[in-house]
Amino acid sequence: MPDTLAAKIRAKHPGAYDDMDDATLESAVTAKYPGVYDDMPRSTLPTKPVSAEDFMRPEDIANRDNGTSITGGILKGATKGLGRTVMGIGEMAAGSGLPLPGMSAARADPFNPVLRSPLFQRTDAALANRNDAEKVGGYMELAAELAPGAIGLVKAAPAIGRAAVSAEPYRQ
Repeated sequence: MPDTLAAKIRAKHPGAYDDMDDATLESAVTAKYPGVYDDMPRSTLPTKPVSAEDFMRPEDIANRDNGTSITGGILKGATKGLGRTVMGIGEMAAGSGLPLPGMSAARADPFNPVLRSPLFQRTDAALANRNDAEKVGGYMELAAELAPGAIGLVKAAPAIGRAAVSAEPYRQ
């Protein structure tokens, strides 16, 4: 028999509390003698039911979207990645001196956070990935951006090699 408060009471008074369950017996004794049995283990289950949140980091709980599936999170992350790409193009355009409505070229400097446009700062915050599924979606979008260049480089590698060999006699 385990060494719980209810077990010890039942061992001390056999048959006296057989009509009560352990939780009721323990709560009655602790109510009658407050603080006396606080260090004794209880036989009752925790009052809060166990959930997935008990095994999650606090930042994951705060950042998760309730009701969003993993697929939805990945799509949301990919969409945010596309938004960051468009924002980056806009920042480059503004930084190069192209006229953008309501923005001077000096305020669009992406490398100077003091001069950076508040619009771009707010957009950064809105497009931040908030959970792991969104991060995966963002990485997938980034890979899709880089894939055409990488494929072109792989296809061009044999031609680059041939050009290097044919140019060898002309090197000085």
